[in-house]
Amino acid sequence: GKPITQLIQSFSKGRKASLLILCTIIGISDANTGIDPSAIDIMYLELLFNSFIRFVGDDYTPLSAEICDSFSADCMVRQDIKGSYAISTYIGMSQTTAINFASRYVNESFSVYDEYVQASLDDFLNLNNGLFLVNCSNDQALELTLTAPEHFDGQTRSFNKACKLKLLYPFGAIHFIIEF
Repeated sequence: GKPITQLIQSFSKGRKASLLILCTIIGISDANTGIDPSAIDIMYLELLFNSFIRFVGDDYTPLSAEICDSFSADCMVRQDIKGSYAISTYIGMSQTTAINFASRYVNESFSVYDEYVQASLDDFLNLNNGLFLVNCSNDQALELTLTAPEHFDGQTRSFNKACKLKLLYPFGAIHFIIEF
């Protein structure tokens, strides 16, 4: 809806209050972990947007954030974060967008969707999530682990509780899904 879209637009400006409101609206927090999930949710989202800016570019427009019960994409990668704060993260896009995303991310020119493009998507997700784990260890004394990235190209994934963020770069739309 429109209020969530307006909130997501402030993410690139680093406004923690908007992130907290978004986390509350979509019900991200899980009080059963014994930690302050809102602070960790905000830390993850802040890092994610900073990673997009730093490693891909700041020329994106956040289009929407919404609760998501299923999703499919030509190119989709999942990586799980395990431990007292557990989420599954997905990045999905068309093949053309994946080629352009990978070209920007590794600063090389790709022209086909192949194992190098797939490895670039894996690496972006792994880099972002790895940085998050380091931050959680340092700032929250949480020891979390990552699973290996896994591809679900062309498959539909169903979710119990997930949020989908959509970013539009000049080269295409990127969908980022966080399943709780």
